[in-house]
Amino acid sequence: MATAEAIAAVAKMADLAAGNPGAAVQTLGSLLLNVIDEIAAAKRRIAALEATPFQYLGVHELGKAYGRGQFVTASGSLWHCSVDGTTARPGESGSGWTLACKRGADGRDAR
Repeated sequence: MATAEAIAAVAKMADLAAGNPGAAVQTLGSLLLNVIDEIAAAKRRIAALEATPFQYLGVHELGKAYGRGQFVTASGSLWHCSVDGTTARPGESGSGWTLACKRGADGRDAR
């Protein structure tokens, strides 16, 4: 529930409490159920993230299928795969790869 919706629900509850305490209790109960649902959803998302650790697979290999959440190095940069089953090269338009860390410039003494 958005903050504005929560504020509106509390204001409605205050109005109801003045004339109809039972309706205020129902409104509060509904608000609490929404908060409990949102907490449960957040816990599920956290569990899913914790179940899939950071997966760095080394240098990108052409033709190999990569899955969502995996990382590779290509052309000196680190790339994150955002779709399952992509065989495209990182950096190509619509490839399913997102640049995570761009390659830096060579130092002056690089040969």
